[in-house]
Amino acid sequence: MEATALSDCTLQACLVCLLVILLFFTFANVVRDRLAAFITSHLSKNLHKSKSIVQVKKKLFDCIEPGSTIVEVGAGSGANFQFYPEGCTVICVEPKVEFEGYILDSLKKRGEHLKSMRLVKGQGENLSSVVDAATVDYVVSTLVMCSVEDIQKSCSEVHKILKPVGVGLHSSL
Repeated sequence: MEATALSDCTLQACLVCLLVILLFFTFANVVRDRLAAFITSHLSKNLHKSKSIVQVKKKLFDCIEPGSTIVEVGAGSGANFQFYPEGCTVICVEPKVEFEGYILDSLKKRGEHLKSMRLVKGQGENLSSVVDAATVDYVVSTLVMCSVEDIQKSCSEVHKILKPVGVGLHSSL
């Protein structure tokens, strides 16, 4: 009788393990993307506490005129909002919807000086499908170009949405 109870228990444990494995593979992308957004957001928050990083970012964004229209490619957690001048309109192009909460939180904490912010799902390779051509003063991408699939296509898309005198600002910080 004990052997049967043990084998029933073992069978149940195996079924639970199979169910967990099935659920993991079914929802692995969702879990991975949420975890990536969480980790990236917290790393970025800590990174932007560094005085040297803050100095580099201030210098990089110093050329942006108040009231400009900015497209930020791969906005992540919105850590750059604090460096944009007063009255700017920011269009965040982000492929991962999991970052939306972090972007909105950053907007509340570091983006009160901005005129407006709009979040659109997209990526560097399809900017002209989510932003009108020749309407943007600045395109910002920091810590992004290392993860785009097609750098040439992304750069071409940046040129499409920039005004004739627009500027692309790219940094690995």
